[in-house]
Amino acid sequence: IDEKELNAHAEATISKTESPLDKRSCRDVLFLLLFIGFWVGDFIIAGYAFERGDWRRLVYGTDSFGNLCGLDQTGVRYINSLNSGIDTSNQPYLYYHLPISSTSLRLCVHQCPSVGAPYIADCTIVQTPCLSRDICLSQSPYQVVTATLASNTGTIATSAENSLRQGCPTQVYDSSELLGLRRCVPGADVAADVVDEFYSEFNAVEGTLTEIFADFVNASARIGYCCIIAVFLCILIIALLRWFAWVFVYGLVLVGMALLVALSIFLTVQWQKLRKQNEELDAKKNNEKLFEALSIISIVFTAIMLIIVIAMRKRIKLVVVIFEEASRCITSMPQIYLSPVLTLFVAICLYSWWIVVYVYLASSGDPTSNGSGQAKYDTDDDLTRMWWYHLFCLLWSTQFILAAEHFAISGAVATWYFTPDKGDVHLPFLRSVYRMCRYHLGSLALGSFLIALVQLARIILEYVDKKLKERVGKLAVFLTCCLRCCLWCFEKFLKFITKNAFIVGATYGYSFCKSARIAFWLILTNILRFAALNSVGDLVLFVMKLLVACGTGIIALAWLRNDPELHYYAVIVLVIFFFAYVIAHLMVNVFETVVDTIFMSFAEDCRINNGSAEKPYHMPENLLRLLKSGATNTAGEKS
Repeated sequence: IDEKELNAHAEATISKTESPLDKRSCRDVLFLLLFIGFWVGDFIIAGYAFERGDWRRLVYGTDSFGNLCGLDQTGVRYINSLNSGIDTSNQPYLYYHLPISSTSLRLCVHQCPSVGAPYIADCTIVQTPCLSRDICLSQSPYQVVTATLASNTGTIATSAENSLRQGCPTQVYDSSELLGLRRCVPGADVAADVVDEFYSEFNAVEGTLTEIFADFVNASARIGYCCIIAVFLCILIIALLRWFAWVFVYGLVLVGMALLVALSIFLTVQWQKLRKQNEELDAKKNNEKLFEALSIISIVFTAIMLIIVIAMRKRIKLVVVIFEEASRCITSMPQIYLSPVLTLFVAICLYSWWIVVYVYLASSGDPTSNGSGQAKYDTDDDLTRMWWYHLFCLLWSTQFILAAEHFAISGAVATWYFTPDKGDVHLPFLRSVYRMCRYHLGSLALGSFLIALVQLARIILEYVDKKLKERVGKLAVFLTCCLRCCLWCFEKFLKFITKNAFIVGATYGYSFCKSARIAFWLILTNILRFAALNSVGDLVLFVMKLLVACGTGIIALAWLRNDPELHYYAVIVLVIFFFAYVIAHLMVNVFETVVDTIFMSFAEDCRINNGSAEKPYHMPENLLRLLKSGATNTAGEKS
């Protein structure tokens, strides 16, 4: 990167009266058109899926003759068989004669068969266990088709042995419907018995799952209230950082160093105790050597960390000030908290659309006979390509939505940062959304496309690995693991670069590639500052999430533990803790974006300005005061 060129362009862009946010033009239009075209293609695939697919096949299930369980399809002949096109309205459940086989006979049954211990009944000699449970082909609405009948009618016949056994399987297994899916699943009752037995043994209560579900119904309103409490706790903690950021940052640093020192002392004391025992046993000597090595490693690591903390004390102070300014920034424009809500809403719409189209794609195709009297649905190459196309559309669109959220927040924060009067910022978030939609959707499409491409490569690798897992040697397995690791690292690197590129793009209006170059240069020239922000800062953010989740969990525990209507209030508290952590994660991610944007803006402000009348700083007062005090320097990490 030519630094002189960047400086010249930045000086031309930023002046005393003009913000870098003012000059805009449409960027990366080609990729926006490509993204729109890709969605047009997905709509075409959806049209094909809606025309050829039948969602009822997945919801109701189909038997071996193409009939939908639980529906009257009299006269609708799916394949050339007398058992195709029958009334199964009284048989809503799908039962597999042999559940581990993909070619097993499937029948629609009135109810899932129940068999007592040992949960399997033999039907090889006597068919009564199967006949009594209505799982035989000879029972209404089905019929056994003999070989003579088959030759006269052209239908497919069952085997002579199956005809003698009245179309019954060799055995019937205990099963029950699972999760309302209308499929008879073997072992579900056994698993339920084990669970009930476990809870009966430790809690002396039967029907545990039913009671937990009842608890959720009774506490549903309070779960919602606790989620609202989590939102307010998160807002409160972020607001308090404006005054108490130094407590969080320095407190965590001191606690971390104290733990390292305590660990070193503990290991050293244990080593000295083993030395004084003077025993000749091999086990004792090995323990002594182990603790000696661990104590030396711990002391060296603690010393190194102490040196690093002392050397980076000024940069840690910069982290404190950036956190304070981020709190001040986000408090001055609370509408920025709408971003995760909007993102979640759009993501739900996207995934709902994707699932609907996928269901229709999965149920596309016409049934044909497989040669043994059963219906099959062939998946052609075109349908497979459509599925992969639809999957990539999901990956690309997901990253596009996340990029839009990050870009909009960064633009709002940049507006606040480069406005001289921080209190005179009008609707910065909405203005940022407008600039993004007006000029930068192409940049979002390009950045999200690169990440989605790597994600697709990872999925294809896992797919190929699963297909060839048992047919490759150890070298191929090793190379696959290496490639999997490389793709994972590359995806993380791309996300890191695109995130910072969107910050620069939201500030200056550059194209994606130019923004990525500038962002990389800024990070490279401020590497120590950046390391301090990402190490100490990430730890502070994680502690903030835990504080919100734990605080909400404690409130929920105090609220629910004395409720006589709840059987397992601890389960409800755990669920509330999980919801609170998710809420904290979403809101703290917004705060993290604000912190990153302020840091990148500060680094660029220091690089192109010197505080003179011709080149004034745009940074807030606290950062300017820190800069003038000499706690940090204007030359990045050069001095």
